[in-house]
Amino acid sequence: MLESFFSRSPHLPLAHSIWKEHLKKGDFVLDATTGNGHDTAFVAPLIFPEGKLIALDVQSSALEKAKTLLNDQYPIEWILESHASYPEKLEDNSVDLAIYNLGYLPGSDKNCITTKKSTEKSLFLMLHKLKKGGILSVTTYSGHPGGEEEETFVETFLKSLERNLFGVISFSWSNRPKSPKLFVVKKL
Repeated sequence: MLESFFSRSPHLPLAHSIWKEHLKKGDFVLDATTGNGHDTAFVAPLIFPEGKLIALDVQSSALEKAKTLLNDQYPIEWILESHASYPEKLEDNSVDLAIYNLGYLPGSDKNCITTKKSTEKSLFLMLHKLKKGGILSVTTYSGHPGGEEEETFVETFLKSLERNLFGVISFSWSNRPKSPKLFVVKKL
């Protein structure tokens, strides 16, 4: 396992190991930025057949790629909508895991990105949607225009959370400043 943490993308095996330990059959997961669907595909077998999984993205091309990857194996709810507005539609205290991979969809238009403004609104709303014991997983990418501002916001916002209500940890390369950062928040 340690070798995977020294891979090019150490945040992925770390996030996956956290999700796998946390999730169980019947849980409710929101993939708030589905992208190509790799995270959706990872969590689906952990929660189905009893679980609920909503895969959300603002780009129809992303949802189509994700649907193709999963090939109708699971009853996933695919929703074309921004991560900024969708959490309003969820019940408070209902989500076991919310996944955010910020930035842009690899292999697509790099002008279509998550922003500080959209992420701020979404994360604020999502904290109320998490169940007690629920987890918010946020991966930031600072190496593209707007990414550094968004990452700074995420880090500052999560550091400001009341420590009696939320536990917050972060993971990043210490000697690779533009590498992805993984933030994991647990609602206590």
